[in-house]
Amino acid sequence: MGTKEMMKQTGGRRLPTPEQEEEFMLLMSLALDNLADAGETAKFEEYLAAYPTLAIQWRSWQRLHNHLV
Repeated sequence: MGTKEMMKQTGGRRLPTPEQEEEFMLLMSLALDNLADAGETAKFEEYLAAYPTLAIQWRSWQRLHNHLV
């Protein structure tokens, strides 16, 4: 997928790096289980504010999690 096509799919927003996405997934897992400490929560919230695509992913995982618990 080219850069222009990617920008269309993300509404022109920047995407996280693979490393950032990996860290986000770990933090999201901790957040879902209410195990994130203050520093982890702050970093997680930074990701949510900086990357709308991750915020969308977070909402999806919350819905899935709520159906399972």
